[in-house]
Amino acid sequence: TWSKRPRVTGLIGREQWLTCTSKGALFATCHILSYDVNNPDRYIHSYVHRSTDSGATWERTRIGPDGFPPRVWATTSRNIVELPDGTLLLGVAIYGTDVAYMWTSRDDGATWDKSAPPVKIGIYRGQPYKNRTHGFFDEDFIFRTRSGKLLEFIRADRISAIYPMKDGRTVPTGSDHVERMLRCESTDNGRTWGELRDHGDYGMMYPRII
Repeated sequence: TWSKRPRVTGLIGREQWLTCTSKGALFATCHILSYDVNNPDRYIHSYVHRSTDSGATWERTRIGPDGFPPRVWATTSRNIVELPDGTLLLGVAIYGTDVAYMWTSRDDGATWDKSAPPVKIGIYRGQPYKNRTHGFFDEDFIFRTRSGKLLEFIRADRISAIYPMKDGRTVPTGSDHVERMLRCESTDNGRTWGELRDHGDYGMMYPRII
């Protein structure tokens, strides 16, 4: 059974993705379009929302512009990963580049440590990672296995060099619905990422793992 739906305020943006920590904090990551009524800056940027009262009220942290170039779209991983000691990991990337960071929090997301250097990204088919418009952590999903390894599922842009699977088939064209995924792994909590590999087929790009 479900309660009657209450009106939630404080959440802005689109494509909200929920994460709940073991202490009960709720997070919703999103981005906001340039023409959104809540966007006076008139360029796309991202937020992470946090609630400590089961979603009744929300506070939000803008991803950037501190430490980022002016008017840049800093995007995030869809979800937040919790380590066994309670440390939280949030992937942050500059859209359209190979520059990405792993932010950490040790107070259940009340504050974030942004001081770590950019993450190191592995190669794909012997070539450097180049994803044209999507950042490394943009619309991705990060999963922590029982062994402590992180699996990263990345959306490959249809106009980027890493998009064609080079398996002899005709490469699909059209809207972003034909985009696909790559996968890589990290064994040091996201500071370095190994070789990128194909994962799934064309048109598969929004993974969730349980």
